[in-house]
Amino acid sequence: MSALIGHEALEAALGWPDLIGQLRDWYCGNAVQAPDRQVLSIAQPDGSEASLLIMPAWVPGESIGVKVVTFFPATPPKGARRSMQGICCLMAKPDRCRRRWMATH
Repeated sequence: MSALIGHEALEAALGWPDLIGQLRDWYCGNAVQAPDRQVLSIAQPDGSEASLLIMPAWVPGESIGVKVVTFFPATPPKGARRSMQGICCLMAKPDRCRRRWMATH
């Protein structure tokens, strides 16, 4: 089952010290595998180029995540901001999600 979690729900559900500790353990233990970021250039009708950045990483047997970012650096109309958007998607084995949820609730 998939779920889309809003900002407020995510903030309420995360235990930041536990999350930071888990990330530290994974990175210090060399558990995280992450290939080089892929950057795709996308020609725009106005002659500028946008970028699509794809950044996967995983911990074998635990979870797989990917961060996807779009960037449109062309000079925007006066008063508008340049556009950069991103999303992170974390996928874990179903049994891992259930055990972690049960341990925290």
